[in-house]
Amino acid sequence: MSAFAYKTMAGISLQEALERLQVVLPPEAYKAVPGTKVAGPDGRDRSLTDINPAFLVEKATQAFGPAGIGWWYAYDPDRMQTEQITKKKRGGGTYQQWRAVIPQFRLFFAYANEDGETKASKPILSSGASDNADLGYAIRGSITNAVAAAFAKLLWQNDVYKGLLHHENARKHFKEQAKLAEKPLSVQPETKDQGLSGNGNPGTFIIPFGNNEGKQLSEVSPRAIKWYAEQMAPKNPEGEALQKAAQAYLEALAAPA
Repeated sequence: MSAFAYKTMAGISLQEALERLQVVLPPEAYKAVPGTKVAGPDGRDRSLTDINPAFLVEKATQAFGPAGIGWWYAYDPDRMQTEQITKKKRGGGTYQQWRAVIPQFRLFFAYANEDGETKASKPILSSGASDNADLGYAIRGSITNAVAAAFAKLLWQNDVYKGLLHHENARKHFKEQAKLAEKPLSVQPETKDQGLSGNGNPGTFIIPFGNNEGKQLSEVSPRAIKWYAEQMAPKNPEGEALQKAAQAYLEALAAPA
């Protein structure tokens, strides 16, 4: 049994949990980080993108279950580092802030294995830091930063970290995702002679391998369909057929009703 098929405390497979962490969030979840600049994949400079941490808690709960049951974290408060630092103002002068640093942070999640036994994951390690005029908020911010860094290893908003999704194009991607989710093709009965070319409706194409093996394209997440169509590198005729079917399915979904 693939580890991706293990069930989280939210009652879904680990594969689906990871997909939920990668969905495009509402546009208001993304904002520019002032004073930063990075070259995007298109070669154009833009500010780094910050993600509202409230959305992470919501998606983590949907994917793994409530905090403290489905997922939790630990760190050693005695190892937390706090100090007052001096920063320069843009217009001249200086001001004081607190900096809090967690050097080692451990995130865990619970899952049920093939025997139905509840297990705890191995620790997912990260660190976190935050500056704030108030020490309490600096400490809180360092924890939030460490949680996001740990969940990034579970593919949390992976397209943001790759530079493909950011505050400037989030609205466009959010609308595309909503269109895919809200306009499914009607599913036709499966035919035995489908082979690799489908049965006329690309939504009924049976995925021949991987974590979604045996499912029809219309039964998997919009993100998975886009991955098959746009990012998968086929290694055999079955993969080529799957990619063509996924591309045809996306075209059918995008067509006017």
